[in-house]
Amino acid sequence: MKKTLMGVTVFLAALFLAAGSGLAYNSAGHHGGNGGGQFGGGHGGGSGGGTGTPYICEYGEDATVSGVVASVNLWGMGMAVAIDEENTVTVYGMGPWWYWETQGVALPSVGDRVTVSIKHVLINQTERNVAMSLTNSTTGESISLRDAETCYPYWSAGR
Repeated sequence: MKKTLMGVTVFLAALFLAAGSGLAYNSAGHHGGNGGGQFGGGHGGGSGGGTGTPYICEYGEDATVSGVVASVNLWGMGMAVAIDEENTVTVYGMGPWWYWETQGVALPSVGDRVTVSIKHVLINQTERNVAMSLTNSTTGESISLRDAETCYPYWSAGR
């Protein structure tokens, strides 16, 4: 029974990783094209889920977001950080759960106080805040998500 359960778990994990890797690499082309995916626009996306990583680094403005986590998307899409009672900022590009797990860092939970280094960028006339690193003051943990010079995500196979 344990061998069967372990076999199924390993198979599913491999399937998800293979599918995610293929989508991340191909969703917006590699260095050029019209982009695609959530962040791909205009300059292509390359590796990293169609995030347009060269574009993010070239045109993104460094900024910091600090506040309390209001919501988290566990599929790596992002989280909402409440800056104060009236203002909430959405931070994208948090990466897959397994990257956090391999780094020994827990994903932020609703109510945690965080500081996120971001690249603020305009993509397809939509403002996006792409996470570069995060410090969770509640847990005392920190994690780097993207290379500071290239903006490629550390979890990406194309890095």
